[in-house]
Amino acid sequence: MGLLFISGISQAQNRTFITPHLLHDFGEIVVGGYNGAATVTQAGVDPAVYKGMTVLGTDLYDWANLQYALYLEQQTGKPISTYGTFKGINKMVDLGKYNTRLKWKGNFAVIQTSGTAAFSVLGRPQPTDMADANVMIAALYDIENLEIKCAINQTGLEPGPTYGSRFTGIIVSGAATAIHLKFNLDASIISSFATSCKRGFVLDVLNTPGATSTNSQCNGSIVDHCRVYAGAGFTCDVAFANYGSGGVMFESCIAEGNKIKRGIEINSFANTTTKRNYINNFHWETVAGTLPAGQGEAAIYLRMGGGVVEIGNLKNDYASVMIDAGTQGGWLTIDLYNVSYWKAPADGKYFYNEPPTQGGITWKIRNFDRSTAQILAGFAGKVVTQGCSIESDANKVCIE
Repeated sequence: MGLLFISGISQAQNRTFITPHLLHDFGEIVVGGYNGAATVTQAGVDPAVYKGMTVLGTDLYDWANLQYALYLEQQTGKPISTYGTFKGINKMVDLGKYNTRLKWKGNFAVIQTSGTAAFSVLGRPQPTDMADANVMIAALYDIENLEIKCAINQTGLEPGPTYGSRFTGIIVSGAATAIHLKFNLDASIISSFATSCKRGFVLDVLNTPGATSTNSQCNGSIVDHCRVYAGAGFTCDVAFANYGSGGVMFESCIAEGNKIKRGIEINSFANTTTKRNYINNFHWETVAGTLPAGQGEAAIYLRMGGGVVEIGNLKNDYASVMIDAGTQGGWLTIDLYNVSYWKAPADGKYFYNEPPTQGGITWKIRNFDRSTAQILAGFAGKVVTQGCSIESDANKVCIE
């Protein structure tokens, strides 16, 4: 199957260009990085060759080529394939606000930004309101094997509303947020890495006019086999986050390195329709550990308006709070099981049970390698007692 090359519309560096009118003869749009922060003019290219799209001579050459590949993809439906290093990206590479299908094979190409301007490196324009968002969510994207090197106030990937999208092998470093999903239903983030980012992988609601925590969620999504690493001397605020969504699974993820304040944070914004979330096989290994219980740092930080959070198969390596939990007005059940090893802080407090204004928490704990007395003594905050009833007797710990 033939290929369309966009990586040197001139003959610079022995690159070739096959004109777009022959595109129907080819199966992919292939883009190679110039590997230098040159403008279109500096690369010796006439902006007029980007037919159908406005490109200035002052635009970065690598940005123009990536953007043109996306323009051609939307015209033809052909997949994009990238190679090499794209340097000096200084504004968003627009995936297409109403682009409904996108297949991007990254081949571990590197996209590297320049400057300190805040923007999403790969993204889409924000919806104007929820009616606009409900049009945009017709998008289904499959983006794989890309490395994005950011400045600390930039976001690596923010794809906008999609349904059923898959993001695999995305490696982001130095960002404010590695991947930020907003209104991405049934999305998958798989085998992706965030290094020295303030936030790693975030599932969120929109901040568009008319958006709420009940109409713009990331319900039914999964973050699977992903890793967040805080480099030497770096502090990460949160590795993995679910803000406002239900039916979300964090599966076999790792948070490790120097200092991470919260490993997995789930906050439903008091949304009583968010009833169930899942954490399985989470590995927590931050050298600096956490502050003592009740000070906002923990491997798992939960604030929900009720429902159930299932948490299983945990392990840590350095002393830290395991779970800091609070209810936002409803009855919350935490189903914790199969904790093979957990090193507690010096005060012995594994858990923080936030004093509720109303409602409360029932803790169900199974197969934790500690005695009943140690588990009960491992709580800070609202006093808990042993018992297995629910709702009417919150702030109970049911130990099996």
